[in-house]
Amino acid sequence: MGKAGWVLTLALVLSVVFVAGSTAYAAEEKKDEGTAAPAPAVPKTKAEILKERLEAMQKALEACSTKNQNDMPADTKELIEFLPNKEKDLINPETEKPIVMNPTLAGQTPRQIEKPEEFITFWADQPTAGTGRAVITASGVVKYLDEKAFKKAQDNSKLEKLAKADRRDYFMDRRQSRRER
Repeated sequence: MGKAGWVLTLALVLSVVFVAGSTAYAAEEKKDEGTAAPAPAVPKTKAEILKERLEAMQKALEACSTKNQNDMPADTKELIEFLPNKEKDLINPETEKPIVMNPTLAGQTPRQIEKPEEFITFWADQPTAGTGRAVITASGVVKYLDEKAFKKAQDNSKLEKLAKADRRDYFMDRRQSRRER
């Protein structure tokens, strides 16, 4: 094969490579056109953020009491290490004031809560216009209560302060009464 033959062969190979590359590039571009870019994240409302913070605080309460051998913390500051956003999760985004922890929880045990679905562990510092006051129950349900219902629920969410020895007796008595039923 002469010099002209090699040049012709090289030109043929280059044209095949060029066409194959162009086809692959065009196919890739077409594929990119078919895929839509992800939609921008919709900002959360303050009510959604408050709900997330209440849920995070409930999980932190459970983790903290487990760490403290079933004694619940005396203050919300003890929950900070268990919160995803640390101090920020302690604040109501609607008012920029702290979310309130049920003060009767301090030093008590979660087992003292007889009706977790009704017992309020945390609540917003003030009601939200049109929806009521945001609360979370010991069972982890976030709900909004009007002020009258909130006051009633708050009154029903009080734990009797018991010393450690009294708690032991309290639970032994409860266990015994269940066995007698």
